[in-house]
Amino acid sequence: MNLKIKIIEIIEFLTKKIEIPITPINKNVYYPSDDSFLFIDYLGSNDFFQDITQLFQTQYFYFKEIENIRSDNYELYFNILDMGCGVGILGFFVTIVSAIYLITYLNEKEIINKISSALVNFNIDFVDINPFAIASAKLLLEKNNEFFSEKFVFNILKIENKNLNEIFKIKLKFNPNYYISNLFSNFNPRKYNIMIFNPPYLPSEPELIGKNNEKLIDFAWNGGDESGLRILKDFLTQMPSSLDNNSLIYFIISSNSKTEDLFNIFKNKRYYPQLVKKIHIFFEDILLYKIII
Repeated sequence: MNLKIKIIEIIEFLTKKIEIPITPINKNVYYPSDDSFLFIDYLGSNDFFQDITQLFQTQYFYFKEIENIRSDNYELYFNILDMGCGVGILGFFVTIVSAIYLITYLNEKEIINKISSALVNFNIDFVDINPFAIASAKLLLEKNNEFFSEKFVFNILKIENKNLNEIFKIKLKFNPNYYISNLFSNFNPRKYNIMIFNPPYLPSEPELIGKNNEKLIDFAWNGGDESGLRILKDFLTQMPSSLDNNSLIYFIISSNSKTEDLFNIFKNKRYYPQLVKKIHIFFEDILLYKIII
């Protein structure tokens, strides 16, 4: 079976099986909705397969050494940022899909044949200003640890690959980290391979502009100004320049958002956003963009 078809089946399986704990803290946290599943559906597309394959090909500091030198042991790193993580479902899905694609890539390029063993660390940083969101993300991973695991990934690869002895040279380690932070203000960011941000993108009510949110759940929808995009603009302007690293950034906005200032930021930073997927909900389109930095 084609691996991309298998990925779609895995996403459908996990969407049905994933347990999103319903607890008192979730009342203060954004629950996965249409915009969340817009990105999750994109992970099963041929476009994401091309995105991540291109990413692997450009990460020279990860793979070039292995391609050129025989060695006993290697340790590789793949870093993911789930900014404004909510319950953590986007980071959960993108990590699993990326792990399956990465091990398959190493196998198909015969990089695995040139090493005795390798440890692949998936470092996933879950970041949210809402402490209840961070507590929810931790709980999501605890409740679904059977899927967020090396065992689950290799069970998938067993079905798709015959060269099991070579594949099992690689060990996977998932390292989730959790930060209560207003964007980048309260943690030390890594060089990320993939960054995802489903920000609050609804225009702020006039009486709330310039004021602190009264309820924690307001952080999930209040875009901070009349454009609805102040939080996303702050994300882009505050992002450390050290993160410019052939990384993929995915973000979600509404067609009702006023995007002129946002695209001026892209122009100034020489970022070239690409609309990769959209869905129509009631009186708006929900738009998923990709940029490569």
